[in-house]
Amino acid sequence: MIYAKLTAATLLAGSVLVGGYAVAKEILQDTGPATTTASPAVSSQAPAPMPIPQLIDLLAKQGYTDVSEVERKTGAIYEIKARDANGNRRELYVDARTGDILKEERSGKDGWGHR
Repeated sequence: MIYAKLTAATLLAGSVLVGGYAVAKEILQDTGPATTTASPAVSSQAPAPMPIPQLIDLLAKQGYTDVSEVERKTGAIYEIKARDANGNRRELYVDARTGDILKEERSGKDGWGHR
């Protein structure tokens, strides 16, 4: 009886281990460079988010400075607090993949994001 339980527990643990390995391997493969030859329009994977330093450089070229906070709102949107070319505080909602500014809000007297 004890051998049956021990065997069942061993088989269950082995199954979990093998399944976990398979999932981890799939995740690691998905984070690597794309190896398909399909065009981007046909590809089922969304583009990866832009690295934050690259995004900050892109915003700097558009006149934004003093980036004080970058927060990922969703997989595709960053919320960024920065100053515009006139020194006004702004909250920017930026496409994480392209760096396009989707929405811009002015901050109020008392800080970020309040009107």
